[in-house]
Amino acid sequence: MNWGKEVDAHFVYAGARKESGERALEEVIEHVREVWSEVLGHTDFDNETSFFEVGGHSVKATLMLIKLRRRVGVLLPVRQVFDHPTIQELAVVVESRIAASVSVRD
Repeated sequence: MNWGKEVDAHFVYAGARKESGERALEEVIEHVREVWSEVLGHTDFDNETSFFEVGGHSVKATLMLIKLRRRVGVLLPVRQVFDHPTIQELAVVVESRIAASVSVRD
């Protein structure tokens, strides 16, 4: 990890959230999509496809969450991937965690 290039994701998303909650969710969806692509090694999925139907499993889910945490600063338990296996569902969970964190900081 390159600590010198780390960005306070909560600060970045706080600004986006104040502009538009929908825009913030779209940004999170894009981050989740990019991380899935990295971990799965392909882009043959849409926002409603289950992670587990396109090659994901528990180890890849763990790796995906680590990469996602590095991008947006939110730590989720692996159980969340099983409970919310699509990009859309997982992004909503991530965005709500970011929003909760931002409101605590405000």
